[in-house]
Amino acid sequence: MSEPAAISSSDGQNKGLLRNRNFLLLLGGQTISNVGDIIFDTSLTLWIATKVASGKPWAPLAVSGVLVAATIPVLVVGPAAGVFVDRWNKRKTMLLSDVMRAILVALLLPVTGVSSVEVQIVAIYTVVLLAGVGAQFFSPARVAIIADIVDDRHLPQAASLSQLLSSLALVISPALAAPVFFSLGMQWSLMLNCFSFVVSLVAISFVRPRPPSGEGAPEHSRSFLREFAAGMQFFAGNSVLKTMLIAAVIVMLGAGAFNALSFFFLTENLHASPELFGIVGTTFGMGTLAGAILASAFASRLGLTRVFSYATVAVGVFVLVLARLSSLAPALVVLFLLGAAVPALQVTLGPLLLQVTPREIIGRVVSVMGPFTSAAEMVSMFVAGFLASTVLKDLHVTVAGLTFGPYDTILSGTGILAIAAGLYAATSLPRVVERSPGTGSGPL
Repeated sequence: MSEPAAISSSDGQNKGLLRNRNFLLLLGGQTISNVGDIIFDTSLTLWIATKVASGKPWAPLAVSGVLVAATIPVLVVGPAAGVFVDRWNKRKTMLLSDVMRAILVALLLPVTGVSSVEVQIVAIYTVVLLAGVGAQFFSPARVAIIADIVDDRHLPQAASLSQLLSSLALVISPALAAPVFFSLGMQWSLMLNCFSFVVSLVAISFVRPRPPSGEGAPEHSRSFLREFAAGMQFFAGNSVLKTMLIAAVIVMLGAGAFNALSFFFLTENLHASPELFGIVGTTFGMGTLAGAILASAFASRLGLTRVFSYATVAVGVFVLVLARLSSLAPALVVLFLLGAAVPALQVTLGPLLLQVTPREIIGRVVSVMGPFTSAAEMVSMFVAGFLASTVLKDLHVTVAGLTFGPYDTILSGTGILAIAAGLYAATSLPRVVERSPGTGSGPL
């Protein structure tokens, strides 16, 4: 596959972000797609927890299973997908991925009327898994195409703006998801996600990335295995990437458990009704919106590596506080603060990765990060769901005046892991950045 023809100079990547037509198209399409995805993910949780597995002791494990199904493609397909994305036309790869995922989500529509729990569970897991395969090609292609349409000096601002609109999607989507699910049904949630993929597809079809200066069409005379090995070798030899990966893996060992058990923590520990699950997501999204506005300014003043380290520690502290709460109102305050700390991770990770990675192997580098972090998340989700459904199901102990149940105990563990990751990054990342060779496109 060859890259599309270059755009005119009036739309070049050196323009400011708000005058960069390509970036605005990509950003707008992805924002709508994010809204659909979050509505879909939230509705799946509600569908399984309140309908498919309602009242069943294995309900937490069933919810965790959805997240595990979404993670498997990252481990199985992700590394190979990176090689093909580096070879292929990035725009066409993204378009085909959107078409594939829209069709798969539409296939769940008839399943909503099936009475068999087994059929519903199998269908949900299968669609989530196959849609995850499409995402493994879409995500690295999107990262690579950003390097083609955004100037190096604008990368932190691009990451911040992307996170800002992703946070806006987090505010809007959960508030829509619960009312749509409980009043209109799962069918409407599915149709909204299909529509979001169509919007993304149309927007991407108008993007015309400029080939990197001084380069023609990429040559791929080497075998797949040699290209794959070259990407692994580069990653293994880059201290910045290795440190980022280790910190991210530690964080995801906790984040998976948090995602899997958030609904059950809401209903059991915070004593809130399932209908308020959307409010929890909206509050978290409002926090990420505020954090995204501030993250770029903090990154400019403190540096990308410090912001990444401090934000990771803050996430751990807020999760520990949240785990000790027993009512919704104070939990919403902590969730807002937790959400405000999260965007700094996305705003810093993307520019750091792009700055230390040559353009021609971005797809492979992204696809190395994905499997490791997703493996950690999958292990975390499975272990959390298993423990909450079996070993810790009846846990109720008091230590030093603090009462511990299954969900708050697991969440406390996730907070401790995030703090450990932040401290590791704070002590390791600044040093490796100082001695890292200048392999990327700009200074750190």
